[in-house]
Amino acid sequence: MNRAREASDEAAKALGRLSGDILSGDISDRAGEAREDVKQVSKDLHTDIGKPHPPSDPKAAAEWWKLLPEDTRESYTALHPEIVGRTDGLPSTTRDDANRLALEQELGAMENYKYHDKYSTDEYNQRLNNLQMLQTELDKRDGVTGEKQLYVLGFDSEGDGKAILAMGNPDTADNVGVQVPGTATTMESTGGQLQRVDALRRSAEGADPSAKTSMVYWLDYDAPEIPVSEAQNLDVAGTGRADDAAPTLRNFTHGLRASHEGDERANMTVLGHSYGSTVVGAAAAHNGGMDVDNIAVLFTGACVSPSPSEDVNKPLPRKSRQDSLAWAKQYTSAMAHYAEVEIGHQFGPLENFGDCVGKHDEVADDGRYRLTYTVYAKLPRDQHIAAARKLRTALKEHGVEITDFTERPEKPEVIMYARHPREKFFVVADTVKPPNTLRLEVSTPCFLPPGAKQQKF
Repeated sequence: MNRAREASDEAAKALGRLSGDILSGDISDRAGEAREDVKQVSKDLHTDIGKPHPPSDPKAAAEWWKLLPEDTRESYTALHPEIVGRTDGLPSTTRDDANRLALEQELGAMENYKYHDKYSTDEYNQRLNNLQMLQTELDKRDGVTGEKQLYVLGFDSEGDGKAILAMGNPDTADNVGVQVPGTATTMESTGGQLQRVDALRRSAEGADPSAKTSMVYWLDYDAPEIPVSEAQNLDVAGTGRADDAAPTLRNFTHGLRASHEGDERANMTVLGHSYGSTVVGAAAAHNGGMDVDNIAVLFTGACVSPSPSEDVNKPLPRKSRQDSLAWAKQYTSAMAHYAEVEIGHQFGPLENFGDCVGKHDEVADDGRYRLTYTVYAKLPRDQHIAAARKLRTALKEHGVEITDFTERPEKPEVIMYARHPREKFFVVADTVKPPNTLRLEVSTPCFLPPGAKQQKF
């Protein structure tokens, strides 16, 4: 380590010659570098730096990384990205850089048939397919910055594949959400899961437009292949996989705490969907839990068809994005009128077009979409309940079903959810941050643009 610390400017030159093309090699380092490349780089560096051995405790790993000299951190990231990328507690930007390099290395080696003698044909093809699917999703979002930028916090090509992807930097966010998916989730689900994560991020953004939010898709466990209710294998139907995943999830959330920047602690929520709720419960129940602020269980329906119970290929209603946006603006203006409030402009309006996602994470390529449009009214908090009551009355008169209406006079605050049974749109009115802010929001059903050919599933 002392010799590494004394590396001269030649170190940077030597490391600069490394790239994903030359850092592919022996499968024992799966995403690692070729041994001869490492030896040559070590020779160029005049050091035998060797492999890093980060502590298993995320907080200790964070301190270990901070104490390393910059050139040593760069060396470890370049020479052993597969180790750096999977270490909980390290900065998310560092892990992202390392994992993207490791992905490039492993994918390059697999595409060049370097590992054919290591795997069976089926396993080889499965690994290659997993890597290609992950890379495809990253390429789709190449160049995206801000709260929709992706950070690769982990991946594994084995079996059905694993991936940990953050939308927005969790180290600098005020709010951090971690979504744990459930049964039948594989690497093929990545596109649809990222759409779900984006929807959750938008929802959090809508609830507090003054805060920065990061949402994490956490598939770092072997999810059951089929719904638990249909499983005949007790190992799939039981808690075995959740128990196995629990320590990994705990380590990850503690790692996010350790890598977070600033003095203010992030508000962290872990959401379990389907079997993911079993994983979350197991992680929370033992060894001090996950050190999070909130735990939620999610049940999400399909968006490929108008209703999960209907034919997935039933013709979708058609409307252009422009017409949907015009309708949403008009409808939220009407909501403000009914509630007798004035729409403000300090935050919003927020217009979020998203892909429709099926119950099995299908994402169509035919242009179908849904829109969530959000406006905010500046209104003293003690007037929110009265305003929501007026809106509720008007909505019911116009055929909208109120699915939830909760008043909390002691705070005071209000939450109202509603839907139109025939037109399939959803309405939200609730007390949100910052103080004295009432949110008014409408979400359309899944629409297909006029002239587009509906994709069949």
